[in-house]
Amino acid sequence: MEILVLQSTSRSLRFSCFTDADTGAMRRVAPEDCEEVELDHIGLQSALDTAQCRFGGRGPDIIAVRIVYGGSQFKTPVFLDHEVAARLNRLVPESPMHMPKSLMIISHCQEVCPEIPIILFFETSFFCGLPAREYLYAIEPKSGSRRVGYHGLFHEAACNAARLRQAPLTGKSGPSVVSIYCGDHNEIAAANGTRPVMVTSGASPLEGLPGTTMCGDIDPAVLLEIATRKKWGPEQINTVISRHSGITALAGCSATLETVFANSDSGPLSRVREIMQYRILLATGMAAATLGSIDVIVFSGPFSRVGTTLGPYLASRLFGKGPQRNVQWFCLDDRLDDLIAKRTRMLDREFKIAAMSTRN
Repeated sequence: MEILVLQSTSRSLRFSCFTDADTGAMRRVAPEDCEEVELDHIGLQSALDTAQCRFGGRGPDIIAVRIVYGGSQFKTPVFLDHEVAARLNRLVPESPMHMPKSLMIISHCQEVCPEIPIILFFETSFFCGLPAREYLYAIEPKSGSRRVGYHGLFHEAACNAARLRQAPLTGKSGPSVVSIYCGDHNEIAAANGTRPVMVTSGASPLEGLPGTTMCGDIDPAVLLEIATRKKWGPEQINTVISRHSGITALAGCSATLETVFANSDSGPLSRVREIMQYRILLATGMAAATLGSIDVIVFSGPFSRVGTTLGPYLASRLFGKGPQRNVQWFCLDDRLDDLIAKRTRMLDREFKIAAMSTRN
């Protein structure tokens, strides 16, 4: 099987090619890193053409597309058909920043290679099971706003990895997991087994922990004050809180969670490191309170190796000399396209088995 994985960012399209030929195990076709093109029809066509070259002149067997937002409608990955496409279009008002990009990618793939199955993976699917106490805001119910998470594929993978490592030790069907996504938008989720019970993100990725350029939690009155004082409109304010805030604003220069933790405690970014450690500690404490106890902390995302510093720090600060002082933690090194490719292969096998069972 040969799989093309597509993921859109705010300004580009990333793509990767995977195959299970020769060895039978899913592996990445060179190069090792995701390739990147412009997020438009020309860039998407270039990605499809490159994939065809990578696969020896043939198109992929399946195209897997990461979709940031699926609302409460899409609880699992789905194969694209006319009904699914119609449901996706109805989600545009709920996620006007993300859905148009996803629909453009899907539409062009259908036009260029209509015979190739397309499977969609939704970051929000993992959070469809959040309890009402977690996803409801204390505002007018008719607003329709609710809390969701934006890195569900990583959190789901973290829970599955924790289950494989911890279930024999805990004697439970699934461990209590604190999943910490470390990237440009940092996010913490708590789960019992694979059932989410808490997440730091909100109706948008702006809520929660500070990111590379995103502000994180902020008093709404601050935004109203800025709008009044500077006479800024919604677009100007959105640009500041989403592109010129967060870790970069605290550092006064371009910086990420990774660069902050690569510096020593006494380095130029020590203050930012202290702030991020504190915010992550608070959020992890919230997760622990929600779960009652923690079996394992899992770090994932492009900056997952900061867990080698944060893991011992969180365990010592949260539990001290208490009964949970030896709480385990580990870093999940898989990248997003790796996770999507593995899941695609598994789902395709299930789909084919189900079809064969129906025929028989």
